[in-house]
Amino acid sequence: TKEEQYAKFKDQGNAHVAKQQYREALRCYDKCITLNREMVPAHLNSALCHLKLENYKRAIGCVEEVLKLEPSNIKALYRRAAANKELKKYPVAAKRFEIRCRKGPG
Repeated sequence: TKEEQYAKFKDQGNAHVAKQQYREALRCYDKCITLNREMVPAHLNSALCHLKLENYKRAIGCVEEVLKLEPSNIKALYRRAAANKELKKYPVAAKRFEIRCRKGPG
């Protein structure tokens, strides 16, 4: 089933992350996203890999997908702020994170 395939690719991706094999992990998470675009963990994990690979704009793209589905997702907000910080967009990083944290979950 699609769910089983998703779980298999996610587990493989997680194993690659544990070994710091971020490019390989991204391939697995991309397969997860192809199977189900609305599964938040694959987008978050892809964002983590892009951050580790210093692909900051791609990391932001991944978290934006998460925030469409879950606007208050703390991991997504944190990873977006981290990527903006690395891109030296300090006011954007701080303001977006602060505003969302003030609003709280939901």
